[in-house]
Amino acid sequence: MGGRMRSALIAAFCNAIAPGFFLLTLYFGLFSFHESAREAGFIDIFDVCLSANASYFDAQIQSECEELHLIKLAEIPAWLFIVCGALVPICLYAVPTLLGRSRILLGTLFPIALPFAVLATAAIALGSIFFVGLGAHLLTTWTFGIIWPYLYIILAIGATFLVAVLLSAIHNLFSVSTNTEYGVSVKSSQIPVLHEIISELSKELKVKQPKNIILGVSPNFYITNAQTLVLPQNQTLKGETLFLSVTLSKLLTLEELRSIIAHELMHYRGKDLTYTRRFYPVYKLLNGITSKLRTSENLGGVPLLLNLIPMQSGFANSERRISRQRELLADQGAAKATSSLDLASALAKVTIFSKMWPVCLFDNSEALKLREIVGDAYTAIYGYAVYELTQENIDSEFDALLDQRISHPTDTHPTMGERLKNLGVRLDQIPRNYFANFLSEDHLELTVDETVLQSLGTAFLYETLANRHVPIPSETDENTTQMRVIYRIIYQLVAHIIRADGAILPEEVLGAEKLGRELFADFNALIFREHIHSTPTLIDVPTLAKHAALNINESGLSRLTTLLNEVAFADGSVDSREEVILTDFAHYLALEQQSLELESQHNSPTD
Repeated sequence: MGGRMRSALIAAFCNAIAPGFFLLTLYFGLFSFHESAREAGFIDIFDVCLSANASYFDAQIQSECEELHLIKLAEIPAWLFIVCGALVPICLYAVPTLLGRSRILLGTLFPIALPFAVLATAAIALGSIFFVGLGAHLLTTWTFGIIWPYLYIILAIGATFLVAVLLSAIHNLFSVSTNTEYGVSVKSSQIPVLHEIISELSKELKVKQPKNIILGVSPNFYITNAQTLVLPQNQTLKGETLFLSVTLSKLLTLEELRSIIAHELMHYRGKDLTYTRRFYPVYKLLNGITSKLRTSENLGGVPLLLNLIPMQSGFANSERRISRQRELLADQGAAKATSSLDLASALAKVTIFSKMWPVCLFDNSEALKLREIVGDAYTAIYGYAVYELTQENIDSEFDALLDQRISHPTDTHPTMGERLKNLGVRLDQIPRNYFANFLSEDHLELTVDETVLQSLGTAFLYETLANRHVPIPSETDENTTQMRVIYRIIYQLVAHIIRADGAILPEEVLGAEKLGRELFADFNALIFREHIHSTPTLIDVPTLAKHAALNINESGLSRLTTLLNEVAFADGSVDSREEVILTDFAHYLALEQQSLELESQHNSPTD
């Protein structure tokens, strides 16, 4: 509370600087003139100009008296600006903090408060330019007797920058704020299993079914009725929209998925979605404005930023408190419709796996540098639950679980400790063995058609580009093309070794990846796993050996041979099927190298 209130006090102080500066120059900058006036029997210089003898002054003195009179008229407005400049940021912080205990009230206040904040700050900022100019004029012309024409040029430039920032902010206020999501908007016929779950739970909870359903790969589940733009479909959805992560769904059992969907449907109660429609677009706009102002080199935006920060803090504080209450109530309702343990287990999986998402985005961004596009994002991303979250890692993640929160685009969720206590579930009751096998029978396998799978891969590409700056090389870049071919050869050969005995073990894959990164700088786990799991038929070893000889230099071939032998010997012995692959590769590689050497000798000039 103290830190957030401090931002309001800082804004109030900064708003008072310009009118305060003017008042100081007004009261103390004319000191010598006031002294001369008192020696002549007047109260001050203003009294001189108001005296009956003023009409006998020459034209220059009368002009100076008129100027002083106009300056004196600004005294009361300056005091009003100090008071208003203090009240605006304090009220913008205090009102949502004190009154924002109701989502309806908060959703009603917020859309009004932001335009008021921008317009009030515009008035304060423009007034500050005026009072700085007036104070500077008094200081230079009257106190020091200096006429400095550049002063007004500087003030005009400052005012121009300020007006530009304010006009941009005002323009944003009248722009429609849309929630952007990366995924695929699907019809019920495309997701029969999910549609059946949603339909059953809607009837049981006595709530209406969502109008739209988006499938995505990012680790999230949420429901909203904010206008949502779906990319890459470029489709704008209106009305109730349910977002479901197919990647997370792959981690869950059927009952766990039912509990998560029940939780989201519970948000229909308590008018949560009405709040989302009113509050979220404006809240997103405020965060966008403050973010741009923080990173902008235009100092004209500083006054606006100083006054918006207290408002942002006040509404964020209220939003966190209300969201916590609504999430806990939704958990209770979902637990009644399904079970507390299923919901707790699902929440634990979602929380733990969500931490892998930045790693996943990073690996995809690195793959894009070689123009590698993930085909089966649905399966490839799930691999991070198997390979990154080993049993040892799971234990440490569970130890830290109670203080963690699930991220959400519109709400602030309670900690997992608060949610488990609310559900009456202890941490040691939640099973920890669900990441042990790739595509375990215990996990739900959604039936998703091929078109949706392809669209999910494209959505993953769009989301990666939106979150990370990736310099994608041109299609005609020969070096990139060659590097992509080399790594595909490496991935395929290692996949042959790992798949040789018919069992894909996580420790084998992890070992291959670790050594692969040591030997090859751009070895990419995401693309490698796609060759392991999502490539039904690998290129035959003789063909791979031929392309290896053509594209990989001697040093690279030596490192590749080391990698293949180490992967084959990872379990302490080389399986007969693995030995056949190693022998075939060495044989056909030697044949191709001999062929290339003979061809080179044949083509070389003779004496």
